[in-house]
Amino acid sequence: MPKLQPNVPITVFAAGQWPARYPDLAGLILQAGHELDNHTCTHPALTELPASQVSEEITACRDVLARLAPGEGRYFRPSGTSQATPLILTAAGAAGYRTVVDFDCRCRNRPGSTRGPARTANRPTRARPKDRRPSPHKDQK
Repeated sequence: MPKLQPNVPITVFAAGQWPARYPDLAGLILQAGHELDNHTCTHPALTELPASQVSEEITACRDVLARLAPGEGRYFRPSGTSQATPLILTAAGAAGYRTVVDFDCRCRNRPGSTRGPARTANRPTRARPKDRRPSPHKDQK
C-alpha cells in the first residue's frame, strides 16, 4: 500500500472481482481509514448490457463488499459510462443504493497537451429505488 497523506481519506470505487481476489489489500485500505465502494463486479460498459445483467453487476459487487467489508459500499459508481442512465439508477436503487456517483474526467494535463488543466465535474445522483425499504448501507438517511 503506498504511503498516503495522513488524515486524507480516499474512496476506492472497486470492481468486485478485485477485492474478492485480493481481500488482504482491501483490508489494508479499510484499516488505513479509507472507504471501499461499488464499481460493478466485472467492470463492463453498463450501457451495453440488458437490465438483468446491469442488476447482476451491481448486486454481485455489493455482496462482495458486504462479505469482506461490512458497512462499506455506501455509494455506487457505474462502469463504462460517465453518466448514469435511468436503467442504471433504477438497478442501483433496487440494490439498496441511494446515491450514484457519476462524473466525467478528461485528462487534459498530459505532457504536450495544449488543452489546459483537467476538468472534473462530480455529480452525485439520487438512485431510484423500487420501494421504500431502508438502505442496508451505513450512514444512509
